Amino acid sequence: MAIEFSCPHCQHPYRLKDELAGKRATCKNPACRKVFVIPAPVALRAEEIESVAVSVLTDEPGAAVIQTEAAITMHCDYCGHEWQEPRSKAGKNVLCPECRQRLRVPEPKGKEASDWRNAHTRLPSLARQNQEKLDGVIDASEVQLVSGQALAQAGVTEVELEPRPLREKLLIAGLVVGVVALIAGSTYYLLHRRQVQKGEELLVQAQTYWQEGADDLSSVEATLGKALLYLILAEEAFHWENPDKFKQAYALLQKSRQELRNAPASPLRHALALEGSFLTLRFGGDASQVAAQTRLPWLPDSGGRAALLRTERIRTVHEELRLWLSLLQGADYDLRLAGARRLGRYLLDHDQWELALDGLPLMLFQDNERHDIRAQLALEAHLLGKGNERLSRLARELLPEFSSGGKEGAPAPSPAVLVLWQVTAVEKAPPLPPLPPQGTLPEALRYGHVLHLNLQGDTTSALNVAQRGGPVESQLKALLLGTECCCLRQQGQVADWLTAAATLVSSSKGKPNVRFADGQLFRFGQLAAAHNRPEAAQTFAEAIRDDGLRSWAVADTLRERSPVCNERYNDELIPIPADSRKIGVGHLWGRFWIARHNARLSGDRAQEQRALLGWSPRSVYAFGLAGLALGLQDR
Repeated sequence: MAIEFSCPHCQHPYRLKDELAGKRATCKNPACRKVFVIPAPVALRAEEIESVAVSVLTDEPGAAVIQTEAAITMHCDYCGHEWQEPRSKAGKNVLCPECRQRLRVPEPKGKEASDWRNAHTRLPSLARQNQEKLDGVIDASEVQLVSGQALAQAGVTEVELEPRPLREKLLIAGLVVGVVALIAGSTYYLLHRRQVQKGEELLVQAQTYWQEGADDLSSVEATLGKALLYLILAEEAFHWENPDKFKQAYALLQKSRQELRNAPASPLRHALALEGSFLTLRFGGDASQVAAQTRLPWLPDSGGRAALLRTERIRTVHEELRLWLSLLQGADYDLRLAGARRLGRYLLDHDQWELALDGLPLMLFQDNERHDIRAQLALEAHLLGKGNERLSRLARELLPEFSSGGKEGAPAPSPAVLVLWQVTAVEKAPPLPPLPPQGTLPEALRYGHVLHLNLQGDTTSALNVAQRGGPVESQLKALLLGTECCCLRQQGQVADWLTAAATLVSSSKGKPNVRFADGQLFRFGQLAAAHNRPEAAQTFAEAIRDDGLRSWAVADTLRERSPVCNERYNDELIPIPADSRKIGVGHLWGRFWIARHNARLSGDRAQEQRALLGWSPRSVYAFGLAGLALGLQDR
């Protein structure tokens, strides 16, 4: 039984199933679209149902069925005679009374009330039928197809859907997200694997060309070049965050260190050892990375496991860094200081205080230098806004070393130690001597006040103190200290300090009695390049006296400038000597960074590989291919 009703708002007719009664629905009339409640079906009362059932089953015809039979007028087409025939003979053949021709009695056109007792059939009245056909029952022979348009007009094609539960919706959404994530992950893996394979192909070619061209170099440069190539390969393998690749990177790092041990001590070897030290720090990680075998622990484990396995060698950043820094024995003090500052900042950024304030001074400096270095690194931590309590504890630990009650013949405190005591307000500590109003400044006093004024934020006064009369070597040392301080706290003032230092170096060029420390000039070149001052960086690098370190410093400016430079490097920045025996590691390092920088900017492997075709000899081309591989990796 269906529910027949009209929309209470627009009177649009509906015919719906009984089970939809009581539910809310939206009118499908576009002009209405209002919500209504589907009414319940109208049920007949018990007495009405009984009356209908009795009237249907009674043997006597009802009033609606009984009617007066009317005659059917007949007209003979042969003789024109007219007469009357009863309605009961409708559809039957009769004879004309006049001409005796056979004629058919037509069916009456009017519709009368039907009676189930009289079957509608064209058979003779006494013909036997197989079954009675009740009114309203459709015979199989009477079935016809219903068009879709008729169904749509009747409103039976629209199915009222039950709303989906929230749990089912979340399940469907989760499945969709899972499929999308699987597709994205598969795509990333394929692209990642393709990139790894391309990088490996380039590095294999680089090693092949290096083996073929290394003999053209001098033996020392070939050894240093091999160590540098191992460092580059270790950096590339380290990048992929994969346990197997990490093991490969660690093995390459050890090979590089071994090659450096085979080379004679020189400023160039010291610079390469610092590069290895910087890369070693990147191998340190947290506990989860160590467990995943993609990083090394920073320090040896002092717990039970280390105590139980005494014979097991535990690889740590502390141990690897000690081995690398041992290669700097005999290096220039200023070069070691520049390296300690860079290493210390990285360690402080990763909260490795013990390695920064205790490990580095012990590994890099002599006994009489360590307190000063600890104080300088501690003041850098103060500039970075880190560990004020630790700095105060360190300052108190240093006080007995220089007090009168300490060791007999204890040295005077350095300017950095005096400033540390003043910053941390240590009781009974000697103060920093005041500046004289005029005249030449002693180096220690100049150094201490430049440091103290920078800590107070007065960079203008600090710059004036650094440039006061005195030896130009002392002025350059103070300018380097001020530049380092500004890099940590006031980046906007770095340009003024670099300009003053570059002017001082340029004006002193050619003076035989002026000897700037190569380590200071090397560090100035790095700072100038990092702040996109290529002219100043070139000035500092060219002023270095040692040929090997000067060549390396010129190339290193390209490395430092790469992150802030959006223009392609020209090959002429690092000219290659025609005599292959004069090609040094600095030339290889410079061409490596030209290829790496340009590949990072363009990302076009084919274009950059064509640009390398003119590079010769094979040793230079090998480092160009290595730079191309890492440049694409950087991108």
